Amino acid sequence: MSLVVGDVYKATFYQKFLGQNLLNVQYYVCDEAGSLATEASAAGALFALWVARIEKYLSTLHQLVAVQVDNVSDGIGIGMHTPPPVSGQVTGDAMPAFVTQSIQQNRATRLTRHGHKYLGGFAELSIANGTSTLNAQQLADYTAMFAGPSSIDAGGPDSTDHVFRPVIVGRTPVAPGSRNYALDLSKINDITGITYRGVSTENLRKPGKGF
Repeated sequence: MSLVVGDVYKATFYQKFLGQNLLNVQYYVCDEAGSLATEASAAGALFALWVARIEKYLSTLHQLVAVQVDNVSDGIGIGMHTPPPVSGQVTGDAMPAFVTQSIQQNRATRLTRHGHKYLGGFAELSIANGTSTLNAQQLADYTAMFAGPSSIDAGGPDSTDHVFRPVIVGRTPVAPGSRNYALDLSKINDITGITYRGVSTENLRKPGKGF
């Protein structure tokens, strides 16, 4: 379907690493959309952005497999980009799948919590003695991927142009006192930048857990 300016979109980045499935999810507001721009074209642009900004820092055993974009405002629009998988570029032994680099997405207001991304798929060379420090270029690439002002701008304006602004979407309990939460599209927070939090772990990626 055609993209809708002002709608909120969910992008899911599907990855493979050491026989496990890894997922990263990011929400966006569509700020600009040409008449031919669709969820599928946005998924293709985000796939290319991940390859340019993230994949080069990951192990050669890591693969970006696909990107799916869903319109969460209307619950209808969906598109997927599934080209041949693209592998990371860092050689050598790999860290376990649950070892991650933790990135905080800094919120613009107190309307929501800060956002967080946990990137997995690293080689041992990337994490020495339990720590990892981003160089200036890597920090710039992570910022371009996970912060504003836009993560997609296909050029233009023209019929295929689309601009996605990464945002944090708040959540609200489904019932008073419930520990289950649902997206609350009335709570949209811009991202002012990122803070690298260091090496962490993702429990759902540990053996016997996750999917």
